[in-house]
Amino acid sequence: MIKMAYNGCCYHSVWDMSCEQNEKIRENFTAWSKISKGGFVIWDYTAVYKGYLYYLPNFGSIKNNYKYYQEIGVGHLLSQGVPGEYNFYEHQLHQWVSMKLMWETEQDVNALIEKYNDLYFGKYAKYVNLYRDIFDNYFAVKDNFHASITDAFDFLAPQTYNKDVLLKAANVIQEAIDLVKQDAELSIIDKELMESRLRGVKVTPQYML
Repeated sequence: MIKMAYNGCCYHSVWDMSCEQNEKIRENFTAWSKISKGGFVIWDYTAVYKGYLYYLPNFGSIKNNYKYYQEIGVGHLLSQGVPGEYNFYEHQLHQWVSMKLMWETEQDVNALIEKYNDLYFGKYAKYVNLYRDIFDNYFAVKDNFHASITDAFDFLAPQTYNKDVLLKAANVIQEAIDLVKQDAELSIIDKELMESRLRGVKVTPQYML
């Protein structure tokens, strides 16, 4: 078997032919697959290793990457996250969605994200969904946008981000935190738990700011 640990543009699937940043990676996979008799072992990543707490907009590429892994006979897959970061929503979400897709790649990624948020945040999930929409919509309209687990493509550069967008994302979660404190339906313990979970979301735009 051949082990591949690669790093390119994670905003687009490696197999998205419109992404020129991943062209060399595609060439490598194609070339190695011609001589591989036992398939591949893949080591990929679901975190920003130059800034763990950054928002990594790669949920649109995970599914297609996993489907291609199946096609080329991947026998083992390690998607490395940041398990050492306690109460970090982005890592927990990536871990959950990745495992669900490894089990069944045809699942709807957006539906999986919303299901996780619903299970984890209950009636406050709508604020976390809105938070994700703020980020995803911002990246979607940026011209020729690429993301990386490192500082490639100026992904971590301040000029990549709009301060107002980051403040808006943080404020949406703060609104939820404020409501939790006033929620008469929750016990003191449940309030503390929900507030802790929501702060695990808010830490990302705070860190980016």
